[in-house]
Amino acid sequence: MSETNRLEQAFRAFIVALFSEEKFRIFEVTGSRDRGFDLMVANPKSQKAVVEIKLFRTRIVSRGNLINAVAQLDKARELMGVDKGILIISSSLAIPIVDTGSTEIWDMKKLGERASRHPGLIPLFESLSRELSSSLPISDSDIHSYSIFGDAITGEPQPPSSEAVQAGAKLENELRAVVPGKKGARDLETRGYEALKYVFRDDLSNWSQQKVTDGGISRYDAIARISSSHDFWQSILRFFHSWYVIFEFKNNAELIKQGQIYTTEKYLFAGAMRLVAFIISRKGADKNALAATRGAVRESGKLIINLSLDDIYKMLRMKDEGDDANAILLDILDDMLMRLER
Repeated sequence: MSETNRLEQAFRAFIVALFSEEKFRIFEVTGSRDRGFDLMVANPKSQKAVVEIKLFRTRIVSRGNLINAVAQLDKARELMGVDKGILIISSSLAIPIVDTGSTEIWDMKKLGERASRHPGLIPLFESLSRELSSSLPISDSDIHSYSIFGDAITGEPQPPSSEAVQAGAKLENELRAVVPGKKGARDLETRGYEALKYVFRDDLSNWSQQKVTDGGISRYDAIARISSSHDFWQSILRFFHSWYVIFEFKNNAELIKQGQIYTTEKYLFAGAMRLVAFIISRKGADKNALAATRGAVRESGKLIINLSLDDIYKMLRMKDEGDDANAILLDILDDMLMRLER
């Protein structure tokens, strides 16, 4: 079980316990996840609400993810014929949002206030808070940085259209239509580039395709600059001293091999604050290629993350639903570093 999955289960268990302590009734609804929500509850006044629980492994959640999540929950609310939605997030809501319609947002601050009314829940909340990035204090500089690099907007947000919310599904279908091998290589670069810009629209900026180094020797498929307050990308800035990330697309029908890792490693250069690369391939990397990525971290501090198309499909769906797609990257990084040998 990944760290994200474990935290999701623990966070959900806490929410269920909190609703129980607050005298909410919880209804079992068959196929609730397929309908866009986690729980249906009724408060002590018998007013029903659909509940969506979102685990964001970052202190400050992006406004774009919140808008998508509220829009998805609003659809579920209408489908189930209830008047209210409750969106519960594991981050702190440090973004100016004036009105979310029929949906309440409970962030970690509000959850802490509610848990404090029930002494039996306080140790559980404190334990969970220590494990979540959202438990870290948000400083004035964090919010100032987010205002510069993020998409915080004052005033009432306009909900996206259903077409916009499902942009990831459209991009996934286009990627699935790409044929493997040399014939579809350019198509994978084009479709993959658009998919990455959608998934990381709150995290990366200054995108550029087909970038050639000054000497004309190397050409990488895409490059972007980190402009995110998310804990994953802040870790890349802080610990890998990389302001830019490179993306390479491999349309091989089989797992990529270590030679392709070594080629990508040559593009990474500390002097240019360019020490992180993502390789996107159809099926991912074989064991020798994965060993080569660990060697690059161990020997030269260069981080190369392998993503399969299945990973990209999952991230696109998560983005559509307002989930934290960066959690997948955190799990991959955790696994790589915990396996790293001397």
